[in-house]
Amino acid sequence: ERDFETAEVFPKERDKKEYKDIDILIIDRQNHKAIIIENKIYARDSNSDKDGQLERYFKRVNKKEGISKEEITTLYLTLDGHEPSDESLGAYKNLESINGQCIAYSDFIIKWLDRCIKEAANSPYLRESISQYKSLIEKHKNFLEVFDSKGEVFKTLFYYSDESMLWAANYLSL
Repeated sequence: ERDFETAEVFPKERDKKEYKDIDILIIDRQNHKAIIIENKIYARDSNSDKDGQLERYFKRVNKKEGISKEEITTLYLTLDGHEPSDESLGAYKNLESINGQCIAYSDFIIKWLDRCIKEAANSPYLRESISQYKSLIEKHKNFLEVFDSKGEVFKTLFYYSDESMLWAANYLSL
């Protein structure tokens, strides 16, 4: 279990801006740790002639933020847990070399939310928000975009709250 009490989450709650194109970045500059989460829902990797997407993100956090390679965790989040392309990994060749793992909404995220629900036992509002969110994910199989009764995209307060994401990161055990 990692301690992310001094961490910062991107995208930010206020402006929703990603950190240099990384879908979700949880970075603790004080303790020199980071989690990169690349979310792939019906999308291809954004590779270039120079480098692969995951390669670029890993190097960016390592070099620009000064986080050692050993302290960066890379999560490749997809509906079914499939592997990233070789092109996305670039020079790294495999997920292990970027401390990576594939995770799926249908498995990992549901189990993680179950843990969050237990941890929030003494916070009824948060617990029920997470529980409702889990129900929507189970129905739609999607962590970031779920749909309301009118079929419109519904982003939960849990996702948009920096505090909630930091709270969740404290219980994200890899």
